[in-house]
Parts: sequence; C-alpha cells; structure tokens
Amino acid sequence: MSTEQLDVTEEQVLYFRALRGGLAGRGAATPEAAASSLLGGQAQLEAPALKALSQRTANRPTAEALKTALWQERTLIRTWGQRDTVHLYDAQDWPLIAAARSEWVYSGRRGGMADEDDLQRAREYIASLDTPFTRKDLYHVVSQTLHDKVAPVAEKANKTPTHFAAGRLIWQLSAKGDVCTVFKQGSEQAYAYREHWLPSLAWPSQTDPVEAAASLAKRYLSTYGPATIKDIAHFFGTRIKEVKTWMARLHEQDALLSVSCGERSDLWLCREDVETLCELPPKSAKKWPVRLLPSYDSMLMGHADKNWAVPQQDERKQIWGKAARVSAVVLARGRIVATWKHKSTKKTFTLQLTLLSGWNTRAHKAAVLREAKDIAEHLGTPDAKIVLKMA
Repeated sequence: MSTEQLDVTEEQVLYFRALRGGLAGRGAATPEAAASSLLGGQAQLEAPALKALSQRTANRPTAEALKTALWQERTLIRTWGQRDTVHLYDAQDWPLIAAARSEWVYSGRRGGMADEDDLQRAREYIASLDTPFTRKDLYHVVSQTLHDKVAPVAEKANKTPTHFAAGRLIWQLSAKGDVCTVFKQGSEQAYAYREHWLPSLAWPSQTDPVEAAASLAKRYLSTYGPATIKDIAHFFGTRIKEVKTWMARLHEQDALLSVSCGERSDLWLCREDVETLCELPPKSAKKWPVRLLPSYDSMLMGHADKNWAVPQQDERKQIWGKAARVSAVVLARGRIVATWKHKSTKKTFTLQLTLLSGWNTRAHKAAVLREAKDIAEHLGTPDAKIVLKMA
C-alpha cells in the first residue's frame, strides 16, 4: 500500500462531489448514466427519486419521461439495494448490485426467513406467469413452515402471517436479483420476474461478491469521494470489517490514493480521479449552481460525516430527523443553506423555505426561483406561477 498523501481544500472536495454527482457542470447525458454515477437514486418514495435523476441529466427529463424509462423502455429498474432500501438503478448495474448484496448487512428484519425450497417454489410460480404479480398472488405458495416462522412478528404488526410471508418471499428474491419492483396495479404494488421483465439483460452465472462490492466501492469513491472507510460502510449499510476487505482488493490493484483535508487525514480517492479533484472550484454560479435537492437525495445519504454539508451541528437535525426522515434541501457550493417543501397545482407552485445559517438572500434567492421553475416543469406544470415563502 502506498504511503503518499494528497492535500486538498474543503471546496475542492465539495466541488468534486458536486461535479461527479451531477450537481455541477452539464450533468449526465442520460438518466441511466445519472443513476449509474449515483450507484442508484434513493427511491423509497418514487417522486423525489425521479426529481433527483432529472436534475442530474442534461436535458432535465420530466417525471413522465422517467416513468417511461422505468415501465416501458425498462432502461431503469427499481429494486432493493444498499442500506436495504429501494433505489432506482441503471438496469445494466442490476447484476453487480445483486452480486454484492451478500456483502451488505441486511436490516434487522424480524421473523423467520424463507428457506431455499420456499424460494424455489415461489420462483417457479412467478416464472410461469406472463405478467407482473402482487403480493396476494404468492399467498398460495407460502408454506406452512414459513407461515409459522413469521406468525409471531406478523401478528405484532397487525398483518396476517400469509401476507407477511409473501412479502418476505418477494424481499428475499429481490436480494438475489430475481425480482424488481414495478408499477402499481390499482392500490397494490406489483413486482416482475427479471427474466420476463428484462429477458435480454446479460446475467453472469457466478460473480465473486467481494469483487463486486469492491468494484462498487471504487465507483462510490469516484462520485462521493474523497471519503473515509466509515463513509463507505454508511453508504452501503455494512460493517467496517467488510469495507476493509474491499479496500484491500483495491489496494492490491494500487487503485487508491490517501487524501487529507484540513484535520481529516483518513480520506481515500481513486488515483484516476486525482486530476479532477485538484481542479480549482469555479467562482461562477453558472458552473456550480444552487440546487434544490429532493428529500432522501442520494448525496444526503452518501456520508457518515455530515459536517461537510452542515457545519453547524445543531442544524443537522433539521435535515436528518427521526424515523430516518431526510428533508429536501437547498445546496449552495456544497453546503446546505435551507430546507424546502412545496405545494403544486396547475396554476401555482409554492415553495416554502426554512432558512439555515448559511443562507444569503442576495446570493441564493434568484437561483432558488430558477430551480423552483425547473421543478414545476418536471412535474408537468411549466406555466405555474412560482410563489416563494421564507421562514
């Protein structure tokens, strides 16, 4: 392992992350490329995930255009990934995500797991279907054994054991790359069998999970770096022990360089990205614009160290709240200067800001109004009047 270290400024780090994360410069050529650079857009809620991909894509596609990519063109897929949460991925990344899943710690889901016989029975059934399916469609393949395993937890959650067990089957099959989340059928969430949904997608018969996770960790550093081992563990939802194993693989390839920034001396970056990191951040607001990031934006989930984006510790709880809530924010030169909410009709788009200590009306207000106009267009209301309220 090399002992050389690169010294950089905070602004260089913040600009690198903005540039590689599609928040500065031209943005990605396609939403698929944007999703790939982010390693998936956080998508527990669909609407903010679509906005996140749109604002990182050069032509700013509307929500409807992105839904076409998801449900008709199928160049994007929605499935469980890092941190055991749902993401929007470039479909071409799905095999690598599935291969790495065993390296990422599963969430603390209570109740028993389906065994391989349970999974194979469900897999064979959904393979026999020619349409997407819902949880109810799997009720009849739930074994008595799985039913009994999950019953205590299901009852505490006020769910029937069969319903709970069917959900467990879908979740486990998703982790193996057999199933993805698709559109809703009425009020029911629908899912699709991979070989039906994307029959032409190349799927390796076997991939080394550590190699897959190391590859994704390298890509993480190319977007979210420079970053610490703790940051990587936070992003993927795993333990430091696993990350050190991936990093060892990358050190064997001499792919990494140690970076220091002020008092932080434990940062890592890919060697191939050093030239970009060392660029001086532009002074022009056009080249590093103010952005309105949606709630749960991937850049807000990217690091364990929140001090980069919010230096004032007492302000962080306004962004990262209880029950895993993550607010929509105004980002200016890598710092969060406000949070925002909106109400939208065909005639009016009302943006409500809650200002933080970094807010500067002269520097930020006009840019926020431009971004609000973009959101209105993304939502399909380009002629809506923009109303800004600040608190």
